[in-house]
Amino acid sequence: VFGGAIYEVNTDCFSVQGFLVKARIPLGMHAHAKKHEIFMIVAGHGKLLTAQACAPLFRAFQLEEGQVIHIKPNIAHTFYLEPGSKMVCFSTEPFDNENEDFIKHPNLNEENHPSIVLENVPPESSLVS
Repeated sequence: VFGGAIYEVNTDCFSVQGFLVKARIPLGMHAHAKKHEIFMIVAGHGKLLTAQACAPLFRAFQLEEGQVIHIKPNIAHTFYLEPGSKMVCFSTEPFDNENEDFIKHPNLNEENHPSIVLENVPPESSLVS
């Protein structure tokens, strides 16, 4: 269950999602085999955890308002955004957590990584682990 509201448009070839965050909970914990996702932090701040789709090694990034992040295929991602934050996601494929493109990564969360060191998002904004 997501702590907020999600506004979504799905078409045959892309999707756009808007997130209004009301509670700081993990958002994501998955990767996509083929899909690229571009996220923009419209308001607020938080952090992003990333890892290769099935790998235990991860990176953590500080997120600030106005940042744009490109998540490539096979990069697992989990967002922790502060209440009141707003984020938009543009995807190269429709969102469907039941299809073969969706790869769960349940261990990519703060509880499993209590000593996270946050990095700044790279200027090129394409994240690879």
